[in-house]
Amino acid sequence: ETSWQTVLATDLWPVFGASDQLQHVLTALLLNARDAVRATPQAGQITVSTCNVAAGLGADDAVRVSVADTGPGMTDEVLQRAFD
Repeated sequence: ETSWQTVLATDLWPVFGASDQLQHVLTALLLNARDAVRATPQAGQITVSTCNVAAGLGADDAVRVSVADTGPGMTDEVLQRAFD
């Protein structure tokens, strides 16, 4: 069984970008997290969190979206291809 938790900031800054691309990335992350949790016999948890991130000199401020799960993690081989 998989449980979900959200830790969402209430004061997030506006995000400018292509909503379809953001949706695609978040869907892929959440499906991967679901699959990772299901790969173990124990009950698992997926946590989605958001926060504002103030940038340093010359960089833009950002909104961070994090997806964490209690799955077994990636093998070294998969980790090397994570951003392909």
